[in-house]
Amino acid sequence: QAETITYSVDLGDICAAVNSDGKLVELTLHPSVVSGYTHGELADRLNLAIAALREEAEVENQARYGGALQ
Repeated sequence: QAETITYSVDLGDICAAVNSDGKLVELTLHPSVVSGYTHGELADRLNLAIAALREEAEVENQARYGGALQ
């Protein structure tokens, strides 16, 4: 069942999706990300995407089960 629930985020330059187990099921990078970002900038953007995915999962978990993620 965890594989059927997904969370996704589209930052324009980075699109990512994870299932409810936290497994990354899709990651799309705009071509300019690879050539135009430094390693630090790319890491910051990826961390921002992951934080947005976690927030989405936390909001749904709280709405569904009434509590924080464990």
